[in-house]
Formats: sequence, C-alpha cells, structure tokens
Amino acid sequence: MSENTPMEPQNLDDELEWLRHDAAALRRPLELAGTTSDQVKALEARAAAGKELAGRFAQFDAAATAGREAPRAWQRGQNVSHEMVPAWLEEHPGTADALGTTWVQSLAAVGLTPPQMAALVRQVQGVRELPEIEPGDIVEGIVAGNGPARTVRVHVDRVPWTSGPDTAVLCDRTGATAVLTSSVRVVLADED
Repeated sequence: MSENTPMEPQNLDDELEWLRHDAAALRRPLELAGTTSDQVKALEARAAAGKELAGRFAQFDAAATAGREAPRAWQRGQNVSHEMVPAWLEEHPGTADALGTTWVQSLAAVGLTPPQMAALVRQVQGVRELPEIEPGDIVEGIVAGNGPARTVRVHVDRVPWTSGPDTAVLCDRTGATAVLTSSVRVVLADED
C-alpha cells in the first residue's frame, strides 16, 4: 500500500493481519552470502522494507485514530463468560446488586473494567438528598474518591453541602472531607 493511498476504516482488520505478516518476515534472520556488494544490497532491501512497514503502520494508526475505530484485535471489550462474572462481582460487591450478571457482561463487551463499573454504580447511587444534619451532629460517610472504601466520622461544625451529583462535604474544626452522598448518615444528633 503506498503512502498516498488512504485506508478505508473497514479494512483495518485486514491491514493489521498484513502488518503482522510483514513484521514477522522482517524479524527472520537475514542470511548474508555472496560478495560484499550483494550483502549491502540485501541490507538495503531489508532497511527499505522496514521503512515501508513503518510508513504503513503510521498510516494504519492514523486511520484507526481518525475514525475512532480500532481493529477487533485491539478493542478493549471482553467476552465475559458466566463463570468470570462472579469473580468480578466478588471483587466489587456493590456492583452485583445494582447491575447483575447480564449488565456486567454487556458493559464488559463495550470496554468497561470492573472498577469502572463500580464507580458508575457509586455515582448513580450517590444522586440523592442529604439527611437533615445540624452543627454538632456526628455524621458518618464513605470517603469519595478512587481509593479503597474508607468510612469516616465527623463531628460537623456546620451544615454539610453537596459538591456534585454524588458527593457531600462534611466539615469540622480540622478540615473538610468529601464523602459519597448515598453513604451519609447521622450517627449521633446533637441534643442541644
């Protein structure tokens, strides 16, 4: 394929196979025999083939990027079997009740990983109102973020506020902590 020939997106899978074939041929050891002139010609031919392959790959990459289409072999999606789903859900227990095995398989097929699915569930579940909280209450919540789930208790000194669709900010005298709105609960209400 010449450098000026644009690649059609539907040919990406075929072109990937040809690129792999040609790259394998270039990796084979070169047996140099004959005169020095013959050896130089063989090395020049190998270098030219490598340069052509690099140009074809650059064009292939540009076509895949421009069309936002990847060849099937490069797509992130996975075919998740029924046997794999329980292991995924065991690692992310909150996802099981919210999604179920069919949705997990469907989301995996479009490329979502288990942590991304769990984050999606947390975000959707987090869209809710805060309970009534007054300064002086002891409030509990799960810290918002991508790290491991961690519960905090805060003796709030002001009324919490939401900082997004799924997070709320709890403040005490030492600082502010962002927590998942769905996890906020009053542990001990100030009686004064």
